[in-house]
Amino acid sequence: MKATLFLTLYLLLFSGCNSSLKLTSKIKQTVYPGLQSEKTYTNYVLNYSVHTDKTIKIDSIVVFKKGKCYKVNSYLLKKELSASYSEKITKKGNYILEIPLKEDSIGAECKNQQAEISLYYIEGSVAKTMYLDNFVAERKTKR
Repeated sequence: MKATLFLTLYLLLFSGCNSSLKLTSKIKQTVYPGLQSEKTYTNYVLNYSVHTDKTIKIDSIVVFKKGKCYKVNSYLLKKELSASYSEKITKKGNYILEIPLKEDSIGAECKNQQAEISLYYIEGSVAKTMYLDNFVAERKTKR
């Protein structure tokens, strides 16, 4: 009995540590532009800690909001404290992924949606998926 419990805990611990892309925080910002004529939009900010030197490239991002799915084609990815943005992760470190969801994004009815954000990425040559829910809400005003 003790051996089975120990083996189960060991496997859970090992499988949790085996992931090289760890989410450290997730924020859902409601952005209010400085001009009243502009519409408010949602900006998702995801902070990651990367523990591998394998190349990680984002394949696609799907956001589920108000009963519709939005396939996001533009996002901002950069290494923390870096001035420039990149298209893929190539080194260990902390990264920030920003996903702006503007009101004019193309939405389609969606079925079998598992989370608010589905992040599809390729690590090395292996395709992986990360499902994200329960964001910390934040309000951001631009001037």
